[in-house]
Amino acid sequence: LVEGETIRDVPTGALLIGQVIEVRAGDSIPADGVVLRGSSSVDQSLLTGESRPVRAGPGESVTAGALNLSSILRVRVDATGEQTRVAALMRLVREGSLRRAPIVQAADRLAGWFVGVMLLLAAITVAAWWRIDPGIAIDHAAALLIVTCPCGLGLATPLAMTVAMGRAARLGILIKSSAALEQLAKPGVIFLDKTGTLTEGRTGLVR
Repeated sequence: LVEGETIRDVPTGALLIGQVIEVRAGDSIPADGVVLRGSSSVDQSLLTGESRPVRAGPGESVTAGALNLSSILRVRVDATGEQTRVAALMRLVREGSLRRAPIVQAADRLAGWFVGVMLLLAAITVAAWWRIDPGIAIDHAAALLIVTCPCGLGLATPLAMTVAMGRAARLGILIKSSAALEQLAKPGVIFLDKTGTLTEGRTGLVR
């Protein structure tokens, strides 16, 4: 935090709109703002997916989460915390994760019927074996429920979605919702507006 002629380290949560911060080379920019002094290369791949750094100089906007690569920047804070673009992106991801994908809803409906049918079959098994041996009747009914595992059907689909979205996030891919993930399994057309989204950002000889 720049205060007159002094510079001191402060927690990101303590920053206020209008303050001036100094972002050193190699540091992440902690808030959205406008560059007042300095010129540097900034890696904004977290927000844009573009692998190539962009130049940031006086009068240009920078965003929280971007990485300052080469030189010191003085930045006026315009948005902090939950008001930044990266926070808005995280909110979209959280909201998307709460919405249930069509395949999950279908699995829930099927699981309800499946559980009912399995309980009915377990009751029939108990009734059929009870006169022979009550102990065997209970064992057979328990074995039926364990082997068919009615709960597993309802848990498997949302668990698979959650694991897939978590692994993608670790690879730097943010999936807005599980419904979007489900769409990837179907034929279609995908439009990419950034060269570095699915590429390494550098040219190469292919033939």
